[in-house]
Amino acid sequence: KDTIVFTYDNPRDSQVTGRIYDVRGRQVETMRPGPIANSLLWDGKSQGVTVPTGIYLYQLEAEGKKFSGTVVIIK
Repeated sequence: KDTIVFTYDNPRDSQVTGRIYDVRGRQVETMRPGPIANSLLWDGKSQGVTVPTGIYLYQLEAEGKKFSGTVVIIK
């Protein structure tokens, strides 16, 4: 039941997208809208299947700018 919610300031009401990648750079999943305004959610799954333990990279993009970091899934 791994879930992460990314919240962000969005004063221009820009479109924000989010993606999850594995450490090899392959896209695992596209984030979906989160439970509150200005948020994105990843439920720890790829195509409906829970991902294995490991390090994953997230990337948020808005107005041509990209913000990234890491997420660790531990079971």
